[in-house]
Amino acid sequence: AFAFLIAAAATGAGGAIERKLGAQTATGVVAIVLLILTILLIGVLWRFKEVQVVPTDRFGTGLSLSGEEPWRPVIIGNPSGRTRRMSLLELGEQSRWSEIRRKNKLTGLD
Repeated sequence: AFAFLIAAAATGAGGAIERKLGAQTATGVVAIVLLILTILLIGVLWRFKEVQVVPTDRFGTGLSLSGEEPWRPVIIGNPSGRTRRMSLLELGEQSRWSEIRRKNKLTGLD
């Protein structure tokens, strides 16, 4: 329902711009707005930062002085390396990669 309200507002704004500036100029304005939104979306989704996900000491020492199970890192799937390129959305505190990094003791917040 919210998307229909946004679409209605965009249609109304487009009509007002068209009446004020003319059809050709209004088309150019809408194209520029869409270009800016596309560039912003690409900026958010671009994987720009290399982050370590798998610990360097992947399997730990395996020694346990107490009767507890030795700590083992969380590894999902078959990783191709210890690091992964991440986008702005994946760097967030609530992402699954941040949770994996916390469990692997790679955040510095242990």
